[in-house]
Amino acid sequence: MELRFAESARATKGLDIGMAGESAERFTRFQNAVALGFDDFLFEVKAKPITMERIDTVRLELAVRYQTRSWQTIDVDLGPAGTGGIDFVDPQVPGLEEMGFS
Repeated sequence: MELRFAESARATKGLDIGMAGESAERFTRFQNAVALGFDDFLFEVKAKPITMERIDTVRLELAVRYQTRSWQTIDVDLGPAGTGGIDFVDPQVPGLEEMGFS
């Protein structure tokens, strides 16, 4: 986002995911997906997720392990799916288009 929007964006360590369904259903599907792992990466939901009813979102911490070692914890917000529209923007960082990232 920072590359695309330059100073208009801020970096966060979190991840926002839009999914169809009710918040409890989204959380269950997310847990089932991360339980599959990926190559030598393992994922685990840490602590109890927070349900933010006013914005129909579940916030959780996802622990990421590589082989047997802790690697990172990611804040994840599971919100409702969007309307399906795509917002195309022109890159704001000079040289981004020339590098093929437009």
